[in-house]
Amino acid sequence: MAISEQIEDFAAFARLLAEQKGDAITLDDVYQQWKEVDPHEVAILQERLDSYDAGERGRPADESMAELRQRLLAKFGR
Repeated sequence: MAISEQIEDFAAFARLLAEQKGDAITLDDVYQQWKEVDPHEVAILQERLDSYDAGERGRPADESMAELRQRLLAKFGR
């Protein structure tokens, strides 16, 4: 991966953590968490997201919840 891509990835990661943690996280904390990320796991997640986006797997949560609701109502009534 080119250095410019690595910098962009780190910046996106840092922004996400800053949004989640606010001022409670330092740049050192961000860097430490970045170093702990397993690139293999990231690649697997990206592959799964790409597959989902392409419609090859998964379905929207609202569809899954509607089906679950119907199944539970059929089983337990209401």
